[in-house]
Amino acid sequence: MKLFKLFAMLACMGAMFCVTGCGSNTPEAVVKDFLNTVQAGKLDQAYLESHLAGFTEEMANLKKKLGSDQKKVDAQVKEFVEMLNEGAKKHGKDAKFSIVESKIDGDKATVTVKFVKDGKEETEKIPVKKINDKWMISIK
Repeated sequence: MKLFKLFAMLACMGAMFCVTGCGSNTPEAVVKDFLNTVQAGKLDQAYLESHLAGFTEEMANLKKKLGSDQKKVDAQVKEFVEMLNEGAKKHGKDAKFSIVESKIDGDKATVTVKFVKDGKEETEKIPVKKINDKWMISIK
């Protein structure tokens, strides 16, 4: 399974996320930082809260769905983070990736990434957009 198929599946579950990168604020740097973090299995709630645009809105939606019980919300977030990390370990840890190109059109960009795993090569176009002067990956 391609690394981003995992994220598409999670997006279908109602998760709308955008991820900011650390360091340089370019589409390429944001994608590279995100993929390195995912592959390292270092996603945690603190990372999500500080790097995902829309995370607060998703938590509000989750609270509406689960009620005001913060323990239930926290448990759901923890389960989601563990699922992301396990998926990354299973499907993406051994994949090598490189940025092939990026195309910027105003506040939107597409970064093409080449993944190589077990001798198989695949490319993935990752949509990126600028929100509040920061480039963010758009996974939806």
